[in-house]
Amino acid sequence: MKNNRYIWLVILCFLGYALGVLAVRSYESHHVAIPQFVIALLPTIPMVCMVQLILRRLFALDEMWRKILTESMAFAGLATAFTCLSWGFVRDLGSVVKPEWGFEIFWLFYALRAIWAIRSRS
Repeated sequence: MKNNRYIWLVILCFLGYALGVLAVRSYESHHVAIPQFVIALLPTIPMVCMVQLILRRLFALDEMWRKILTESMAFAGLATAFTCLSWGFVRDLGSVVKPEWGFEIFWLFYALRAIWAIRSRS
């Protein structure tokens, strides 16, 4: 898949997600006659497409880059799970730390592992 086409499809998925979130927000204030679970799951449809795009892009890469990116995703997922689990214990002790950083810390761990993998392979 060409880079430009891939970028436009990713942007389209993000726009679909934003529109889905706006639909959920407007449903909360207007209560349309559509079942609630359909509206609540609306933002997940573009994210399923995003996962498909990422996997298609990953499978199109050569073996070295595929291994680097897969290892980075696995490390980031495990490190984020450990961090969020640890945060749960700290929260139970009375901390007021907010959980919004979970998504951002995933990308931090992903970048750290990707840089580490690239440097060790060269």
